[in-house]
Amino acid sequence: DGKIIRDTSKSSSASGQIHVPHQRKQQRQQLSFRSAVRLALLNMKEKIGRNIWVSFGTGIGIMSVVLMLSLGNGMKDYFRESMNSMLNPLVIEVNMPKQIPDAGEEFDFNSPPDHMLDLMGVRTPFEEEDIERLSSIHNVVSVERAFNLFSFGTNTVKYKDRQSSIMMLGTVSSNLAESNIKEGTFPKRNEVLLTERTADDLGGDLVGKMVTLSVYVNEQVLSGEFKVSGITETEDVSAPPMEMTYVNYEDLKQLAEENAFDFAPTTVYLVTD
Repeated sequence: DGKIIRDTSKSSSASGQIHVPHQRKQQRQQLSFRSAVRLALLNMKEKIGRNIWVSFGTGIGIMSVVLMLSLGNGMKDYFRESMNSMLNPLVIEVNMPKQIPDAGEEFDFNSPPDHMLDLMGVRTPFEEEDIERLSSIHNVVSVERAFNLFSFGTNTVKYKDRQSSIMMLGTVSSNLAESNIKEGTFPKRNEVLLTERTADDLGGDLVGKMVTLSVYVNEQVLSGEFKVSGITETEDVSAPPMEMTYVNYEDLKQLAEENAFDFAPTTVYLVTD
């Protein structure tokens, strides 16, 4: 009938606070390794087409990067080995700088180019003080004197009744490598290293034979007997005869002294460590 039978109150209700029963936090469950692998395989199985294409594209990308790195390293190694087989990378060639005329002094435009003067053996040579200054450079182990000569038919090599002209004559240095020697070795004292073309002109089979070398330097002819130590290989038989014939610097210097000719290096090679 709507009448109140009983009315009760708690002490916490008087303060206006309502106590809620404590509930334990639900801990997150972790998948085991086996379950994780099984879940991954199920996911791959459901999306197998997309996964195959993604794997294929990733493989192409990785293989492309590996291929480009391999080609780059291979080409770099090839060029380095090719250069090292022809020239010593630890040797630096030094030539005297061109002398610039002073103010008011006329420049001789009819004189040969600077590099041609060096090849003709008439360029300003190195003095001993220049060589000592180069020797004091850091990391320079030694300084080798050299002489390079270029001519048009004036330098010759003669064997018996045959004669061959040589256009380029140089002295042996550490800048050279033995990869281009077809037969024999580098020349020692009183020896000469001929080109394959020159050896063919003189009849071939010249290693160990004595030949007569004549060079024209500063309007003087220096001539001497030399033993053929080896033959250099001609790379292109159709090219003009521009290969270098090599002798020792001390041999050329001795020939110059015997002919009362003041001989000095036109080129020096710095050997570094």
